[in-house]
Parts: sequence; C-alpha cells; structure tokens
Amino acid sequence: MWFAALSNYQHEPWLAFFLYRLLTNQPEVLRLIQINPFPTTPPKQIRVLLYRYNFTTPPSKDYWKRELINNEWFPTITLESQWFTSYIEQLNMTKIDKPLPRSILLDIIRLMSNLMNGTLFTWFPVVIALVFVILRRMLCTKPHKTVVVKKDNEWYQPVSMKDKDN
Repeated sequence: MWFAALSNYQHEPWLAFFLYRLLTNQPEVLRLIQINPFPTTPPKQIRVLLYRYNFTTPPSKDYWKRELINNEWFPTITLESQWFTSYIEQLNMTKIDKPLPRSILLDIIRLMSNLMNGTLFTWFPVVIALVFVILRRMLCTKPHKTVVVKKDNEWYQPVSMKDKDN
C-alpha cells in the first residue's frame, strides 16, 4: 500500500473501500493481511499515518528508520463517522452486490494464495515461466527456419494453408 501514499487519499478510492471493509470485518479483505489484527471483533476505529522510510547505514542492525510525516494522512474513521459514510456512499461502495467470479482457474489461484505467503505467491509464476523458457531452449535444439523455394527462377516462401479446399 506504499503507492497510495504517493498521492492524496481522495485519489485512492480503493483505500477507503479497504478501510470500510476492515471496519465491517469482511473475511475476503482480512485474508489479504498476513496476520489478522482483529480475530474476534472488527476495529472500532482506524487511522492511517504517513511515515517516510530511509535505509540505515551498515553499523545499524535495523534495515531502515522511519520518520512520522503526517499524523493523519487519512482521518480517523469509524462506522459512525458521518463524513466517511457519506464518502463511501458517494463512491457507491456500501454494498457489494456482485459475487466473486467463479471459475476453476480463479479457485486454484485463491487456493494457492491461501497456502503460500505473499512473496512466494508473487514469485511462483515468474519461476515457472523461467523454467518453461529454459526447458524450451534446452529441448528445442533446432531453431525454426522459414523454407524458401526456387521455382521458375523466382523465390517463393510457402504459406501454411488453413483450409485444404482453398
């Protein structure tokens, strides 16, 4: 969510929807968080602070240090916050009428995402694609070359026929 901090929260409507769904304790959103900080009840209020992270120098045991930039990047919200509920309603995000799409491929991806951590889930398709590329290079030793035929002192390149009748 670091990229949301590159602009104002009004330019990131998905963030308001995310926070709204955290406040309403929706399991689809809670699964996106590595450790659910609200296992039994939803939070009563949420606030979003803005920090600047800087890498530390090698003698430090920490990777970075953080500095508070803005006490309230997104104002503190509750389900009773009138401005927040009107903002969510204005964005037409209070009800989720559309069910999650059902397909075998999406079900497999959801199952895999629940079994793996985020880093592994992100790099898994990249590694599989790399393995396919390497295997293809190893197994396909002869490159595919186009065949050029000479007929009646002119050069022709055969074209694959899609329909035998034509």
